[in-house]
Amino acid sequence: MRLLIFKTVFLIFLSSFTFAQKIKIKKDQILIDKLPVAKLIKEYPFYEFRSLDGNQLFFKAEVKTLKLYDFNSYRWLEVSDKENAKKAELELPVNTKKQIVKLFVEEYKFLNSQGFVQTNMENLLAQQRPNLSKKYKDLYDQYKQDVDTALTYGKKLRVDNKSNKIYFKSDDKSEAYLGSYSQINELGSVITLIKNVNNVEVAQAKPSGTAEIDVVSKNDRVDNFSYGFLFKYNDENTPLETQFIQELVGFLYAKNIYLDNREGVALEKKASEIKSQRIKKNLDKFESDKKNSSNIYDSKGSVKTKDGDVFEGLITLKFEAIENANDTFGNSLTDATSYGKSVLVKYVNSKGKNKLKSFSSRKLPQVKLDSDIRFAGIKIITDGLSIASNALSSLNFDNSKFYKIVFENDNYLIIQDLPSERFGIKSSDKDKGIIFTSSNADKNRAKLIKYLGNNIEQKISNLNFKSREDLITLVKSL
Repeated sequence: MRLLIFKTVFLIFLSSFTFAQKIKIKKDQILIDKLPVAKLIKEYPFYEFRSLDGNQLFFKAEVKTLKLYDFNSYRWLEVSDKENAKKAELELPVNTKKQIVKLFVEEYKFLNSQGFVQTNMENLLAQQRPNLSKKYKDLYDQYKQDVDTALTYGKKLRVDNKSNKIYFKSDDKSEAYLGSYSQINELGSVITLIKNVNNVEVAQAKPSGTAEIDVVSKNDRVDNFSYGFLFKYNDENTPLETQFIQELVGFLYAKNIYLDNREGVALEKKASEIKSQRIKKNLDKFESDKKNSSNIYDSKGSVKTKDGDVFEGLITLKFEAIENANDTFGNSLTDATSYGKSVLVKYVNSKGKNKLKSFSSRKLPQVKLDSDIRFAGIKIITDGLSIASNALSSLNFDNSKFYKIVFENDNYLIIQDLPSERFGIKSSDKDKGIIFTSSNADKNRAKLIKYLGNNIEQKISNLNFKSREDLITLVKSL
């Protein structure tokens, strides 16, 4: 029976935290939660986001493309203000009209159910962002250089389709044995294996319109790249299988992966270099993701317990997952249910020893950073769970979390949930606060009236629950 109650409560909990905005494009209108918010004019690769009457231009976007080969291109977005004075380049994971609109609604928050959020656009355009044009042009140029190298080298190879051996033809027409190839069938796909002169496997190719190449060393994958089938030799007398092997070995050569025994280019050295580069790249991304997250890492500040004890030191408070790709054991990840529920402080005790102490949000401690940013452990009335309050008390359900304190007076706190950035209120005469979790303003109004009473109904008729200023003005008037 307890298990059944827990499952019921958990399902209600999950359903109550489904906040995704519903985005639709109907004819030329963008609708968020069924409300028309902007007009979209598309003449690919150009997009204009305008007011509903079409008279006011909000911002523009252009899909930039560098085509490598069939089925593979570099694509990114260039977004600009209406005057074309400020521009920024954004990654474009999926190149469809709806996905582009979702990008500006969900990730960059240029649009919401209230309409165009100009400050969010201006903030993004004011940032120092990566130069994607240069990044992809450099990659494009490198690929074209690899193609030329692969084709030039590939023409010097002779492939014996009977023995599956690969030979290099010198200018004097002498030949040297390079290695061999074989083909296996794996789950319906033909995979080509390349072995070097020492009969050691160095690469696997998985062709399907393009060739995806796995470079291996001692049976461990150390690199991966793809290229489009070239077949530029245009020799009708040469089997396609031969041309494919010529191209494949040619691309390996272009990537400094050789089949012969030349000194200084052993694959083990290549593997070590690639792994070092990958570790550095992963670490750089990890540090960048940490910096751009809502998490707090080793920031100077203090934790004050409910009993008044104060611990000063370096504060770490995690609200969201930041993955470290170098961490193969998952040590950089935390149980998703624990985010925002504990704060760590590194401090020096009275004996001069370094200590690490954790404080649970359930104990309602307060956190203050030297930057004057504050957080507090607060219990929240969770949507849908009040129905099962008896079950919750028996299961000891923890509905507390650390919330950012946006404003405080003698009677109220305005709080903010991270990383969702949704606001809420905590009254000093109540044990729990509320968070405005719904994208529907009427539902949020109903929640606030239930929390504070019917006497505030007139004051909140036009309240914007996403506005910090509106909420502060409200509590000052209560």
